Amino acid sequence: MTTATHVALGLIIGKVTNNYGLAIALSVGPDVDHFISYAKHGILFSPTKLLKATTDAEDPWGDQKSFLHNVFVWLGISIIAIAINQRIGLIISIAYLGHLVLDALDNSLFYPFYPKKFCIKGPIVYNSLNEYVFLFILLLIYISI
Repeated sequence: MTTATHVALGLIIGKVTNNYGLAIALSVGPDVDHFISYAKHGILFSPTKLLKATTDAEDPWGDQKSFLHNVFVWLGISIIAIAINQRIGLIISIAYLGHLVLDALDNSLFYPFYPKKFCIKGPIVYNSLNEYVFLFILLLIYISI
């Protein structure tokens, strides 16, 4: 899913938990590994190539959703965060899991046990009208709660 969709989910979680900053940060945060991939493949400072990589569902290298998109990393971070502070840990866990669920819903490659090759491709086309309808629904949920 696009960053806007992740932010919308973060807004919902932030409103419910009364902690917008943490909820949005963890709804978007796992995508940091995209930038590691972009730097590794030399496109981070190439605006045209970077724009194509960020707006296209295709991942030509298979590593844009890497270690931060691994469910075991989510589980480990969740356990540690909850052990340190239950309330904040739950927000971290829910927002991070929400990110992974959204990524499983779009049609770009998602390896939940990265680097294992088990792959999920969801029904919503990345950066499409359908995703924007989904984003609109999330924003309606945010407004209505």
